[in-house]
Amino acid sequence: MENIDCQEAFEFGARCPGVYTLRDPDTSMEFDVYCEFDSEHGWTVIQRRLDGSVDFYRGWDDYVAGFSNLTEEHWLGAWWYFAGHTSNLNGVWYPANASGGDNAPFARGVVWAKWKGFDYSLKATTMKITR
Repeated sequence: MENIDCQEAFEFGARCPGVYTLRDPDTSMEFDVYCEFDSEHGWTVIQRRLDGSVDFYRGWDDYVAGFSNLTEEHWLGAWWYFAGHTSNLNGVWYPANASGGDNAPFARGVVWAKWKGFDYSLKATTMKITR
């Protein structure tokens, strides 16, 4: 059975994270997404970064189309990209420097300025939505 979102998959008993086929109720178009579940919700994963293995420093067309493998690091869609640079989860991942300090050139990494500042590149992030 195709669901309209990961929350509906949860409501029908899905509990294992993975790729699910969803159906747009208006167009009947089917598409695959990665779903995660907690004890109360099904979450559609928009962006997943685990280890820096996928280059997220890309042009707009890639973000419109989505890219990579849904079971690994990926980007699903383009709606969030213009949200501002204070939380740029699409930058290049820079590993920590040898002294364990800040690891990224100013505002170039996977940054969340209000949390870690513009000089710390986060290794793993996940962006997801539910209703």
